Amino acid sequence: MKFISQISVCFFLLVQVSYGQEQDSVSLTVEPYTASEIPAQLVALDQLVDEVQVAHLPTDQYQLIVDSLGVFQDTLNRVIQEIDSIAPDVPLQILEIQKNRIGQFYIPLKNWNSYLVDRTEEFESLYDEIDQAILKWGTTLEDVSKEEASEVIVAEITVRLDSLEQAEEAMRLHASEIIGYEVQINQMNQQIDEVVERLNENLDSRIWAKDSAPLWSLEADTLADNYGINQLRGILMANKKSVEEYYHLYRPSFYLHFFVFLAILGAFIKIRFDSRKYQQYQDLGFLYHALSRPVLSALLTSLIFSIWIYSNEPQVIKEAAGILALISVIGIFYGYVHPAFRIPLVALGFIYLFNYLQSVLPVGTFFQRSWMGIESMVM
Repeated sequence: MKFISQISVCFFLLVQVSYGQEQDSVSLTVEPYTASEIPAQLVALDQLVDEVQVAHLPTDQYQLIVDSLGVFQDTLNRVIQEIDSIAPDVPLQILEIQKNRIGQFYIPLKNWNSYLVDRTEEFESLYDEIDQAILKWGTTLEDVSKEEASEVIVAEITVRLDSLEQAEEAMRLHASEIIGYEVQINQMNQQIDEVVERLNENLDSRIWAKDSAPLWSLEADTLADNYGINQLRGILMANKKSVEEYYHLYRPSFYLHFFVFLAILGAFIKIRFDSRKYQQYQDLGFLYHALSRPVLSALLTSLIFSIWIYSNEPQVIKEAAGILALISVIGIFYGYVHPAFRIPLVALGFIYLFNYLQSVLPVGTFFQRSWMGIESMVM
């Protein structure tokens, strides 16, 4: 087996060497630009230089991430210290609350890391363009240098290539900084993972303990209401902060979604007014009914299109979009379905709302347990 593995390694190295030689031979056969192509390609080279010079400049979103990481790290360390100082025999509800509390730190880290990864991918695509441009223009420079009266062209190409290489070097330095921040974010994610794992182990080891009251008990072992209010306020503030950070990072996506909504709304209103002039449009049934509610129909359609507009959005935005879509669907279907199905349709919407509020309320508080009881009776 050892002999076979050695043969396999040797064969792999031979393949890599042959592939590298093939790549080198391909690179040597790059055709230079012709004299008629050089003026237009010099303009394209100037555009590439400008693009690379702009790419390595810190954006507002990047600066926001850099400024926030230090404060975020200090806050995370303080919360971890508070969780580690909790006695191991505290009620299970407090452990659940602390688990939800530390879990809120995942949201901004995910948004920041997603933005930095996107920036890194942009740099990688520019690296390929730069390598191809340098290779192509290097071959062209060698070819032009052989001709007479080409000093001006050689000087123009040389100046642009020097600018491109300097811009590439600056971009690579900026990329290395981004990688450093990505590493820092991954380290904070690991810190959170370790805390969550410790809390889960404590919960698993005590879930059947005799002194641990079940979650559905309403009187015994219930946390104070002001504690639940403070926790709920903390959850709402964390969601508000995650939305604001996502808005600053992806502000054009919000503008695009609003523009799409207005465009669809205008189109639906126009179609609605035009359809009143022709009797045959009323035979379309549900489509004609949906156009009679252009705002709800446009909202639902724009939310469907938002799947391709947003990326890596926080959970609170996904939940808000789901609630808006549900309201739109109920509003559209309410006047179309048979009256006997209208109450069940609204009831389904309330059930979804009950479940959502149940997931938002802090675990272990009297209000959360009471809500759980109300939800159980309704369902």
